[in-house]
Amino acid sequence: MKNISIFLVLLFTISIALAQPQPESDTLWAKHWFPFEFKKVIFSPDDSKIYASGDNSVKIIDALNGDSIGTIDGKGSVIDFSRDGRYIYTDKLLKLDAQTHEIVNQFQDDSIKIDLAISMTISVDKYIILHYTEKILIPPFVSSNIAILDAVTLKLIKIIRGGGWFDLILAASQDGKYFGLAYSTYSNSEKKYYYHVTLWSTETWATIARLMNRVEVKVNNIAYSPDGTMLAAACSDNTAKIFDLSTYNIKQNLIHNGSAYNLSFTPDSKYLLTTGTLGIDNRYLKVWEIGKDNNIYKYNVWAVSLDISANSKNIAFCASFGVGVLNGKWNPTGLIEQKEETNPESIVYPNPVTGIAKIKYKIPVIGNLNISIYSETGVKISTLFDGISASADGEIEWNTNGNPQGIYYCKITTDTFSETIKIILER
Repeated sequence: MKNISIFLVLLFTISIALAQPQPESDTLWAKHWFPFEFKKVIFSPDDSKIYASGDNSVKIIDALNGDSIGTIDGKGSVIDFSRDGRYIYTDKLLKLDAQTHEIVNQFQDDSIKIDLAISMTISVDKYIILHYTEKILIPPFVSSNIAILDAVTLKLIKIIRGGGWFDLILAASQDGKYFGLAYSTYSNSEKKYYYHVTLWSTETWATIARLMNRVEVKVNNIAYSPDGTMLAAACSDNTAKIFDLSTYNIKQNLIHNGSAYNLSFTPDSKYLLTTGTLGIDNRYLKVWEIGKDNNIYKYNVWAVSLDISANSKNIAFCASFGVGVLNGKWNPTGLIEQKEETNPESIVYPNPVTGIAKIKYKIPVIGNLNISIYSETGVKISTLFDGISASADGEIEWNTNGNPQGIYYCKITTDTFSETIKIILER
Protein backbone atom coordinates (compact mmCIF):
# COMPACT_ATOMS: atom_id res chain seq x y z
CA MET A 1 0.00 0.00 0.00
CA LYS A 2 2.85 2.29 0.88
CA ASN A 3 4.51 1.61 -2.50
CA ILE A 4 1.26 2.41 -4.32
CA SER A 5 0.96 5.70 -2.47
CA ILE A 6 4.53 6.65 -3.33
CA PHE A 7 3.84 5.76 -6.98
CA LEU A 8 0.69 7.92 -7.04
CA VAL A 9 2.53 10.85 -5.48
CA LEU A 10 5.30 10.54 -8.05
CA LEU A 11 2.77 10.26 -10.85
CA PHE A 12 0.94 13.32 -9.63
CA THR A 13 4.18 15.28 -9.27
CA ILE A 14 5.23 14.38 -12.82
CA SER A 15 1.78 15.33 -14.16
CA ILE A 16 1.93 18.71 -12.44
CA ALA A 17 5.44 19.32 -13.78
CA LEU A 18 4.34 18.46 -17.31
CA ALA A 19 1.37 20.75 -17.02
CA GLN A 20 3.49 23.76 -16.10
CA PRO A 21 4.70 26.06 -18.90
CA GLN A 22 8.16 24.85 -19.92
CA PRO A 23 10.93 27.22 -21.02
CA GLU A 24 11.72 26.98 -24.71
CA SER A 25 14.66 24.68 -25.34
CA ASP A 26 17.81 26.04 -26.92
CA THR A 27 17.81 23.25 -29.49
CA LEU A 28 14.93 22.57 -31.86
CA TRP A 29 16.76 19.48 -33.13
CA ALA A 30 20.28 18.16 -33.76
CA LYS A 31 21.29 15.11 -35.78
CA HIS A 32 24.45 13.32 -36.94
CA TRP A 33 25.19 11.91 -40.40
CA PHE A 34 28.53 10.17 -39.83
CA PRO A 35 30.78 9.91 -41.84
CA PHE A 36 29.43 12.88 -43.87
CA GLU A 37 31.44 15.95 -42.77
CA PHE A 38 29.66 19.29 -43.04
CA LYS A 39 31.30 22.62 -43.85
CA LYS A 40 28.43 25.04 -44.53
CA VAL A 41 24.73 25.42 -43.76
CA ILE A 42 22.19 27.79 -45.29
CA PHE A 43 18.41 28.19 -44.97
CA SER A 44 16.24 28.19 -48.07
CA PRO A 45 14.64 31.64 -48.66
CA ASP A 46 11.31 30.46 -47.20
CA ASP A 47 13.06 28.97 -44.11
CA SER A 48 11.49 25.54 -44.74
CA LYS A 49 14.69 23.69 -45.63
CA ILE A 50 18.38 23.65 -44.71
CA TYR A 51 21.06 22.98 -47.31
CA ALA A 52 24.04 21.42 -45.50
CA SER A 53 27.13 21.09 -47.68
CA GLY A 54 30.16 18.81 -47.50
CA ASP A 55 33.06 18.46 -49.93
CA ASN A 56 31.06 17.73 -53.06
CA SER A 57 27.60 16.85 -51.83
CA VAL A 58 24.67 18.67 -50.21
CA LYS A 59 22.06 17.25 -47.86
CA ILE A 60 18.63 18.88 -47.99
CA ILE A 61 17.03 18.76 -44.55
CA ASP A 62 13.59 19.68 -43.23
CA ALA A 63 14.24 22.74 -41.06
CA LEU A 64 11.39 21.91 -38.68
CA ASN A 65 12.27 18.35 -37.68
CA GLY A 66 15.66 17.48 -39.19
CA ASP A 67 14.33 14.82 -41.55
CA SER A 68 16.45 14.23 -44.64
CA ILE A 69 14.61 15.33 -47.80
CA GLY A 70 17.20 14.68 -50.50
CA THR A 71 20.73 15.27 -51.74
CA ILE A 72 22.55 17.16 -54.47
CA ASP A 73 25.63 15.20 -55.51
CA GLY A 74 28.66 16.28 -57.54
CA LYS A 75 27.68 19.95 -57.93
CA GLY A 76 29.62 21.54 -55.09
CA SER A 77 28.59 23.33 -51.90
CA VAL A 78 25.53 25.59 -51.85
CA ILE A 79 26.75 29.16 -51.30
CA ASP A 80 23.56 31.18 -51.72
CA PHE A 81 20.12 31.50 -53.30
CA SER A 82 18.82 34.11 -55.70
CA ARG A 83 16.54 36.60 -53.95
CA ASP A 84 13.40 35.14 -55.49
CA GLY A 85 14.46 31.64 -54.38
CA ARG A 86 14.40 30.23 -57.91
CA TYR A 87 18.13 29.52 -58.25
CA ILE A 88 20.98 28.07 -56.21
CA TYR A 89 24.65 29.09 -56.61
CA THR A 90 27.43 26.63 -55.78
CA ASP A 91 31.18 26.95 -55.28
CA LYS A 92 31.69 24.97 -58.51
CA LEU A 93 30.35 28.07 -60.27
CA LEU A 94 27.06 26.45 -61.16
CA LYS A 95 23.63 28.06 -61.17
CA LEU A 96 21.00 25.42 -60.38
CA ASP A 97 17.22 25.36 -60.57
CA ALA A 98 16.14 25.37 -56.91
CA GLN A 99 13.34 22.85 -57.56
CA THR A 100 14.94 20.34 -59.91
CA HIS A 101 18.63 21.02 -59.06
CA GLU A 102 19.39 20.87 -62.77
CA ILE A 103 22.15 23.13 -64.11
CA VAL A 104 20.74 26.37 -65.54
CA ASN A 105 24.09 28.06 -66.16
CA GLN A 106 27.76 27.38 -65.51
CA PHE A 107 30.93 29.41 -65.73
CA GLN A 108 32.96 28.82 -68.89
CA ASP A 109 35.72 31.12 -70.09
CA ASP A 110 38.65 30.10 -72.29
CA SER A 111 40.81 32.96 -70.98
CA ILE A 112 40.87 31.72 -67.39
CA LYS A 113 40.54 28.45 -65.49
CA ILE A 114 38.46 28.46 -62.29
CA ASP A 115 37.34 25.05 -61.05
CA LEU A 116 36.30 26.03 -57.54
CA ALA A 117 35.59 29.23 -55.62
CA ILE A 118 37.53 29.12 -52.34
CA SER A 119 35.30 31.84 -50.90
CA MET A 120 32.37 33.48 -52.61
CA THR A 121 29.65 36.08 -52.02
CA ILE A 122 26.54 37.03 -54.00
CA SER A 123 25.56 40.68 -54.42
CA VAL A 124 21.76 41.22 -54.96
CA ASP A 125 21.50 38.83 -57.91
CA LYS A 126 23.86 41.15 -59.79
CA TYR A 127 27.43 40.05 -59.10
CA ILE A 128 29.16 36.88 -57.97
CA ILE A 129 32.42 37.91 -56.28
CA LEU A 130 34.76 35.00 -55.66
CA HIS A 131 38.27 34.08 -54.58
CA TYR A 132 40.27 31.62 -56.67
CA THR A 133 43.94 30.68 -57.04
CA GLU A 134 46.19 30.19 -60.05
CA LYS A 135 49.74 28.95 -60.45
CA ILE A 136 52.47 31.48 -61.25
CA LEU A 137 56.17 31.09 -62.14
CA ILE A 138 57.64 33.07 -59.24
CA PRO A 139 57.46 32.50 -55.47
CA PRO A 140 55.12 31.75 -53.77
CA PHE A 141 54.07 30.12 -57.10
CA VAL A 142 50.38 30.61 -56.31
CA SER A 143 48.40 33.82 -56.78
CA SER A 144 45.11 34.50 -54.96
CA ASN A 145 42.79 36.58 -57.14
CA ILE A 146 39.22 37.88 -57.24
CA ALA A 147 36.87 37.17 -60.14
CA ILE A 148 33.62 39.07 -60.68
CA LEU A 149 30.89 37.24 -62.63
CA ASP A 150 27.47 38.31 -63.85
CA ALA A 151 25.04 36.53 -61.49
CA VAL A 152 22.51 35.94 -64.28
CA THR A 153 24.71 34.67 -67.09
CA LEU A 154 27.82 33.62 -65.09
CA LYS A 155 29.93 35.50 -67.66
CA LEU A 156 33.25 36.96 -66.50
CA ILE A 157 33.14 40.72 -65.85
CA LYS A 158 36.49 41.43 -64.26
CA ILE A 159 39.60 39.92 -62.66
CA ILE A 160 41.36 41.61 -59.72
CA ARG A 161 44.81 40.05 -59.27
CA GLY A 162 46.05 39.88 -55.70
CA GLY A 163 49.80 40.04 -56.12
CA GLY A 164 50.71 38.54 -52.74
CA TRP A 165 47.30 38.05 -51.15
CA PHE A 166 46.49 34.91 -49.13
CA ASP A 167 43.47 33.56 -47.21
CA LEU A 168 40.88 35.76 -48.93
CA ILE A 169 37.42 36.13 -47.31
CA LEU A 170 34.56 38.04 -48.97
CA ALA A 171 31.26 39.58 -47.80
CA ALA A 172 28.94 41.73 -49.95
CA SER A 173 26.46 44.41 -48.89
CA GLN A 174 22.82 43.66 -49.61
CA ASP A 175 22.41 46.71 -51.82
CA GLY A 176 25.20 45.46 -54.08
CA LYS A 177 27.25 48.67 -53.84
CA TYR A 178 30.12 47.42 -51.67
CA PHE A 179 31.95 44.34 -50.49
CA GLY A 180 34.37 43.59 -47.69
CA LEU A 181 37.65 41.78 -48.30
CA ALA A 182 39.88 40.23 -45.64
CA TYR A 183 43.28 38.82 -46.62
CA SER A 184 46.83 38.21 -45.42
CA THR A 185 50.23 39.15 -46.84
CA TYR A 186 53.63 37.63 -46.09
CA SER A 187 56.82 39.55 -45.33
CA ASN A 188 59.84 37.60 -46.58
CA SER A 189 62.23 39.85 -44.67
CA GLU A 190 60.37 39.49 -41.38
CA LYS A 191 59.20 35.91 -41.99
CA LYS A 192 55.65 36.54 -40.77
CA TYR A 193 52.13 37.22 -41.96
CA TYR A 194 50.18 40.47 -41.73
CA TYR A 195 46.41 40.77 -41.95
CA HIS A 196 44.09 43.29 -43.62
CA VAL A 197 40.38 44.12 -43.85
CA THR A 198 39.34 46.46 -46.67
CA LEU A 199 36.13 47.89 -48.11
CA TRP A 200 35.59 47.97 -51.89
CA SER A 201 33.17 49.71 -54.26
CA THR A 202 31.42 47.68 -56.98
CA GLU A 203 31.13 50.85 -59.05
CA THR A 204 34.90 51.36 -59.38
CA TRP A 205 36.11 47.93 -58.22
CA ALA A 206 38.64 49.74 -56.05
CA THR A 207 39.43 49.98 -52.34
CA ILE A 208 37.63 52.84 -50.59
CA ALA A 209 38.69 52.16 -46.97
CA ARG A 210 41.20 50.13 -44.95
CA LEU A 211 39.55 48.95 -41.75
CA MET A 212 42.50 46.83 -40.56
CA ASN A 213 45.86 47.43 -42.23
CA ARG A 214 48.97 45.27 -41.78
CA VAL A 215 48.16 44.01 -38.31
CA GLU A 216 49.35 40.77 -36.70
CA VAL A 217 45.84 39.71 -35.73
CA LYS A 218 44.50 36.93 -37.94
CA VAL A 219 41.02 37.45 -39.39
CA ASN A 220 39.04 34.18 -39.48
CA ASN A 221 35.84 35.52 -41.05
CA ILE A 222 33.90 38.69 -41.89
CA ALA A 223 30.20 39.56 -42.18
CA TYR A 224 28.32 42.54 -43.64
CA SER A 225 25.27 43.78 -41.69
CA PRO A 226 21.99 43.58 -43.67
CA ASP A 227 21.35 47.31 -43.18
CA GLY A 228 24.76 48.10 -44.72
CA THR A 229 26.07 50.16 -41.78
CA MET A 230 28.54 47.69 -40.25
CA LEU A 231 31.19 45.12 -41.09
CA ALA A 232 32.23 42.58 -38.44
CA ALA A 233 35.46 40.58 -38.27
CA ALA A 234 36.09 37.41 -36.23
CA CYS A 235 39.69 37.70 -35.01
CA SER A 236 42.40 35.58 -33.38
CA ASP A 237 43.04 38.14 -30.60
CA ASN A 238 39.93 36.86 -28.77
CA THR A 239 37.67 39.55 -30.23
CA ALA A 240 34.94 40.13 -32.74
CA LYS A 241 35.41 43.64 -34.10
CA ILE A 242 32.46 45.66 -35.43
CA PHE A 243 33.35 48.53 -37.79
CA ASP A 244 31.12 51.56 -38.32
CA LEU A 245 31.08 52.06 -42.10
CA SER A 246 30.13 55.73 -41.82
CA THR A 247 33.43 56.51 -40.06
CA TYR A 248 35.48 53.36 -40.87
CA ASN A 249 36.37 53.14 -37.18
CA ILE A 250 35.87 50.32 -34.69
CA LYS A 251 32.39 50.59 -33.18
CA GLN A 252 32.77 47.68 -30.75
CA ASN A 253 35.34 45.12 -29.58
CA LEU A 254 33.45 42.06 -28.33
CA ILE A 255 35.64 39.95 -26.02
CA HIS A 256 35.75 36.16 -26.42
CA ASN A 257 37.31 33.52 -24.17
CA GLY A 258 39.38 32.53 -27.17
CA SER A 259 39.73 33.18 -30.87
CA ALA A 260 36.50 34.18 -32.63
CA TYR A 261 35.94 31.84 -35.57
CA ASN A 262 32.69 32.68 -37.39
CA LEU A 263 29.96 35.31 -37.15
CA SER A 264 26.66 36.49 -38.61
CA PHE A 265 24.28 39.43 -38.12
CA THR A 266 20.57 38.89 -37.48
CA PRO A 267 18.34 40.10 -40.35
CA ASP A 268 17.41 43.30 -38.48
CA SER A 269 21.12 44.13 -37.85
CA LYS A 270 20.46 44.52 -34.09
CA TYR A 271 22.38 41.43 -32.96
CA LEU A 272 25.61 39.64 -33.86
CA LEU A 273 26.14 35.90 -33.42
CA THR A 274 29.70 34.61 -32.98
CA THR A 275 31.32 31.21 -32.61
CA GLY A 276 34.67 30.36 -31.06
CA THR A 277 37.39 27.91 -31.98
CA LEU A 278 37.10 24.44 -30.51
CA GLY A 279 38.18 24.59 -26.86
CA ILE A 280 36.77 23.93 -23.41
CA ASP A 281 36.15 27.61 -22.61
CA ASN A 282 35.38 28.76 -26.14
CA ARG A 283 33.07 26.15 -27.64
CA TYR A 284 30.02 28.39 -27.54
CA LEU A 285 27.77 30.25 -29.94
CA LYS A 286 27.19 33.70 -28.43
CA VAL A 287 24.54 36.35 -29.06
CA TRP A 288 25.57 40.02 -28.72
CA GLU A 289 23.30 43.04 -28.83
CA ILE A 290 24.84 45.79 -30.97
CA GLY A 291 25.85 48.66 -28.69
CA LYS A 292 26.35 46.45 -25.62
CA ASP A 293 29.60 44.73 -24.67
CA ASN A 294 28.26 41.70 -22.80
CA ASN A 295 26.78 38.76 -24.69
CA ILE A 296 23.08 38.40 -23.89
CA TYR A 297 22.89 34.64 -24.51
CA LYS A 298 25.24 31.69 -24.89
CA TYR A 299 24.51 28.35 -26.60
CA ASN A 300 26.59 25.34 -25.61
CA VAL A 301 27.39 24.38 -29.21
CA TRP A 302 30.41 24.71 -31.45
CA ALA A 303 29.77 25.59 -35.10
CA VAL A 304 31.97 25.81 -38.17
CA SER A 305 29.09 27.45 -40.05
CA LEU A 306 25.84 29.13 -39.05
CA ASP A 307 22.91 30.83 -40.76
CA ILE A 308 19.93 32.73 -39.34
CA SER A 309 16.46 32.22 -40.74
CA ALA A 310 14.89 35.15 -42.62
CA ASN A 311 12.15 35.40 -39.96
CA SER A 312 14.84 35.63 -37.21
CA LYS A 313 13.36 32.69 -35.29
CA ASN A 314 16.04 30.03 -35.76
CA ILE A 315 19.76 29.42 -36.20
CA ALA A 316 21.08 26.59 -38.35
CA PHE A 317 24.56 25.31 -37.50
CA CYS A 318 26.91 22.51 -38.45
CA ALA A 319 30.04 21.04 -36.89
CA SER A 320 31.94 18.00 -38.16
CA PHE A 321 29.30 15.29 -38.75
CA GLY A 322 26.29 17.08 -37.26
CA VAL A 323 23.65 19.64 -38.20
CA GLY A 324 21.13 21.30 -35.91
CA VAL A 325 18.67 24.14 -35.48
CA LEU A 326 18.55 26.41 -32.43
CA ASN A 327 15.70 28.59 -31.21
CA GLY A 328 16.58 32.29 -31.43
CA LYS A 329 17.07 33.74 -27.93
CA TRP A 330 16.64 37.41 -28.68
CA ASN A 331 13.79 39.82 -29.29
CA PRO A 332 14.55 41.86 -32.43
CA THR A 333 12.14 44.77 -32.75
CA GLY A 334 12.24 44.58 -36.51
CA LEU A 335 11.04 40.99 -36.65
CA ILE A 336 9.10 40.29 -39.84
CA GLU A 337 6.68 37.42 -39.44
CA GLN A 338 6.55 35.39 -42.62
CA LYS A 339 2.86 34.67 -42.88
CA GLU A 340 0.11 35.05 -45.39
CA GLU A 341 -2.45 37.81 -44.86
CA THR A 342 -5.02 36.84 -42.23
CA ASN A 343 -7.41 39.74 -42.80
CA PRO A 344 -9.33 39.01 -46.04
CA GLU A 345 -10.02 42.74 -46.40
CA SER A 346 -6.29 43.60 -46.49
CA ILE A 347 -4.77 42.52 -49.79
CA VAL A 348 -2.03 43.36 -52.27
CA TYR A 349 -2.88 43.23 -55.95
CA PRO A 350 -1.61 42.21 -58.39
CA ASN A 351 0.45 39.65 -56.50
CA PRO A 352 2.91 38.65 -57.94
CA VAL A 353 3.58 42.20 -59.10
CA THR A 354 5.89 43.59 -61.79
CA GLY A 355 5.34 47.34 -61.50
CA ILE A 356 2.87 49.13 -59.20
CA ALA A 357 1.55 47.16 -56.23
CA LYS A 358 -1.79 48.35 -54.81
CA ILE A 359 -2.25 47.73 -51.10
CA LYS A 360 -5.82 47.68 -49.84
CA TYR A 361 -6.04 47.71 -46.05
CA LYS A 362 -8.57 47.78 -43.22
CA ILE A 363 -7.65 48.66 -39.62
CA PRO A 364 -9.76 48.31 -36.44
CA VAL A 365 -9.86 52.01 -35.47
CA ILE A 366 -8.76 55.38 -36.83
CA GLY A 367 -5.47 56.60 -35.35
CA ASN A 368 -1.71 56.28 -35.79
CA LEU A 369 -0.88 54.24 -38.89
CA ASN A 370 2.38 53.08 -40.44
CA ILE A 371 2.61 51.17 -43.72
CA SER A 372 6.13 50.08 -44.67
CA ILE A 373 7.80 47.68 -47.11
CA TYR A 374 10.53 45.32 -45.88
CA SER A 375 12.95 43.03 -47.69
CA GLU A 376 12.91 39.30 -47.05
CA THR A 377 15.65 39.73 -44.44
CA GLY A 378 13.78 42.39 -42.47
CA VAL A 379 15.46 45.51 -43.86
CA LYS A 380 13.05 48.43 -44.33
CA ILE A 381 12.87 49.34 -48.04
CA SER A 382 10.27 52.10 -48.01
CA THR A 383 7.75 53.87 -45.75
CA LEU A 384 4.51 54.37 -47.69
CA PHE A 385 2.58 56.09 -44.93
CA ASP A 386 3.35 57.27 -41.40
CA GLY A 387 0.77 59.47 -39.70
CA ILE A 388 -2.88 59.66 -38.62
CA SER A 389 -5.26 57.60 -40.72
CA ALA A 390 -8.21 59.47 -42.21
CA SER A 391 -10.42 56.38 -42.18
CA ALA A 392 -10.40 52.75 -41.07
CA ASP A 393 -9.84 51.51 -44.60
CA GLY A 394 -7.96 52.74 -47.62
CA GLU A 395 -5.64 51.97 -50.50
CA ILE A 396 -2.03 52.94 -51.14
CA GLU A 397 0.49 52.17 -53.91
CA TRP A 398 4.06 50.89 -53.85
CA ASN A 399 6.18 51.61 -56.93
CA THR A 400 8.52 48.62 -57.13
CA ASN A 401 10.88 50.25 -59.67
CA GLY A 402 14.51 50.02 -58.58
CA ASN A 403 13.98 46.91 -56.45
CA PRO A 404 15.21 43.49 -57.59
CA GLN A 405 12.80 40.62 -57.96
CA GLY A 406 12.19 38.57 -54.85
CA ILE A 407 10.02 38.35 -51.75
CA TYR A 408 8.98 41.47 -49.81
CA TYR A 409 6.63 42.17 -46.91
CA CYS A 410 4.13 45.00 -46.38
CA LYS A 411 3.74 45.65 -42.65
CA ILE A 412 0.62 47.55 -41.54
CA THR A 413 0.90 48.80 -37.95
CA THR A 414 -1.31 50.82 -35.59
CA ASP A 415 -1.16 51.32 -31.81
CA THR A 416 -3.18 48.15 -31.25
CA PHE A 417 -2.89 46.18 -34.50
CA SER A 418 -0.19 44.74 -36.74
CA GLU A 419 -0.45 42.78 -39.97
CA THR A 420 2.09 41.56 -42.50
CA ILE A 421 1.33 40.73 -46.14
CA LYS A 422 3.73 38.84 -48.38
CA ILE A 423 4.48 40.38 -51.79
CA ILE A 424 6.21 38.56 -54.65
CA LEU A 425 8.03 40.89 -57.06
CA GLU A 426 8.81 39.52 -60.52
CA ARG A 427 10.89 41.02 -63.31
